[in-house]
Amino acid sequence: MNNDDAVVLDVREAADFNNGHIKSAKNIPLTALKSQLDSMADDKNKPILAYCRSGNVSGKACRILKSSGFSNVHNLAGGVLNWQEANLPLTKK
Repeated sequence: MNNDDAVVLDVREAADFNNGHIKSAKNIPLTALKSQLDSMADDKNKPILAYCRSGNVSGKACRILKSSGFSNVHNLAGGVLNWQEANLPLTKK
């Protein structure tokens, strides 16, 4: 997915996010996702790419988002582990 309007959603806990994340990612841990859905209302029709460490937790996040009316939700296969294996950059900023 290569889209400037896309929302990159890191559903790992804050400590993991702070150790390195995809540039421009929003951090909303899975444990807080349901309570944060209202704050994401403007993103309902945007492409959303969710990721975690390996893809399992972000898969759960995708199911929550889809069942809440988000229409264009994708899971980053293999999570941040595959991202790093592909030598793609992470940031701590």
